[in-house]
Amino acid sequence: MVNNNKWKRPENVPFPSVWRTFERKETDGAIKKYWVQDLVPEYEDIFLKNYEDVYLKEEALYKYSKISEDPQAIEHKKNLYRSCMNNRMVLICLTEDANGHEELVGGNIFLVLQKSDEGNNRENITPAEEICISIIQYVRKCKNVYEELNVEEYLTGCGLYIMPKFRGRGIGREILKARREFGLATNLKCEATIFTCIQSQKNAEKAGFVNIVEIKYEDFEKINPLWNLSGITPYAKTLKYMYLKYE
Repeated sequence: MVNNNKWKRPENVPFPSVWRTFERKETDGAIKKYWVQDLVPEYEDIFLKNYEDVYLKEEALYKYSKISEDPQAIEHKKNLYRSCMNNRMVLICLTEDANGHEELVGGNIFLVLQKSDEGNNRENITPAEEICISIIQYVRKCKNVYEELNVEEYLTGCGLYIMPKFRGRGIGREILKARREFGLATNLKCEATIFTCIQSQKNAEKAGFVNIVEIKYEDFEKINPLWNLSGITPYAKTLKYMYLKYE
């Protein structure tokens, strides 16, 4: 499986850029500062490692389609992520620890889908990937974003993760807001992303996303017997396809 995406980050968009800053109150009452910026080379290795060790093992579709247990599928994912990294389409959230050293909090990989490039792109995929990719393609066909929003291209997320120690502080929502700033700076009009679990869906709603498709996980196997996501329902009830207009 290869990434055929042709969209490139405009050269006139400064790199690296800080896209958003915010604060959170710690349990001891102290105010902690955070910022969301472009991924820079010194964080690339640890960022990719966290994606494999944290995100791919916890993300609902990847976990219950067994992608997280498939070495070939994981390598395919990492190749996609490296492509996004090379195109400077990765945001990371940072803070400082008690000693004043920068600490990686989480991050988000994304790309831009273009109407002219849409295709199956399912070369050499594994059975686990077939389940995941075919579900995503089915959901996207339920509502054609290009037609619904009258655009030729839109930004879409490829995965957002927060390190466990920083969860429960609304940081995922702040990264989504920073992603909007990236979209505006690169002259995009909107974004649309599939959100697979309850917390990510709540973050998206609070960041201004609107739901256009919602399917119960228990219904996927009824649509296609291959889409058996046994065990997912205690973790997430529905899958949501959501969009955000940049206005």
